[in-house]
Amino acid sequence: DLLTRRAGMILSGALEGPAAQYALPTPVFFHKGRTVLRDREDCRKSLEWLRNDLRARGVVALRPGIAAIDLPRGGRFRVWVDWVLIDAQGQESPGSSVIYYCRKDGAGIALEMLDYRHMSSPAMRPMFMSLPLSA
Repeated sequence: DLLTRRAGMILSGALEGPAAQYALPTPVFFHKGRTVLRDREDCRKSLEWLRNDLRARGVVALRPGIAAIDLPRGGRFRVWVDWVLIDAQGQESPGSSVIYYCRKDGAGIALEMLDYRHMSSPAMRPMFMSLPLSA
């Protein structure tokens, strides 16, 4: 599925495809913070941070657990995802919980906003905070 392919591309370092899925500017919310991905470089950079963090923690695969999906209205919908981290031994651990705000467009699905309900990596918060807040 789309989220599994996206995760595989991020872990393999093929970041241009996932970076192109963001509708810009893209607000990102997380515990006590927020930022805006202003351009493709911000998107690529945030995905690179995520990939490096996951690799440093020994994660070799991600599995999306879709908790809920909105019924589309006006081409827009939300997807609640609880990510599962999988290491080289096959051990699973809870990852981030994210609400993806999506829009159907001619190229597929665009991510309009991300809301991290739980961010599994404390290292990601300061990285996101280093991005400018406005578009």
